[in-house]
Amino acid sequence: MINKIRVELLFSKGQDQAKQGLLEESINSFDKALSFNPSYDGIYLHKALSLLKLKEYPDAQQTLKEALEMKPRNPAYHLFMGVIHYDHGNYDEAFNAFENTLKLCPDNYLALCYKNLILLVQGKKLEEAGDILRRYLKHTNYDFQCRFLEFCETVC
Repeated sequence: MINKIRVELLFSKGQDQAKQGLLEESINSFDKALSFNPSYDGIYLHKALSLLKLKEYPDAQQTLKEALEMKPRNPAYHLFMGVIHYDHGNYDEAFNAFENTLKLCPDNYLALCYKNLILLVQGKKLEEAGDILRRYLKHTNYDFQCRFLEFCETVC
């Protein structure tokens, strides 16, 4: 029981640190929590997100793979694996991860938008991808909208 409480407190501390931009500290907190409970798959996701913000792509990818191995049907894990691949410029792997997300959760508009952003980046199905993005952009988050704007700026 004490270990469970300790894990939850460390996980919470890591999340708070990440929100404050203390990414290395958050990773340390997540690692400590995992040392007490290495099968807590949600911690791997949050650790991977901190690693992603530090642009530690291989480590972020490997960390999230561990969560995916535990819960391969979790659409959030596939979604964020796609984001990691997208940010690293691995568009084919990102596209596949977003496709997996949509297979598990067909109404995930964020994955749908990422998938269509990749089509735009690759110069494929421009009209169709643009239509989907116009229709569903309002359903995305700030991070996606920043990536979309960055793409638009490169085109201009």
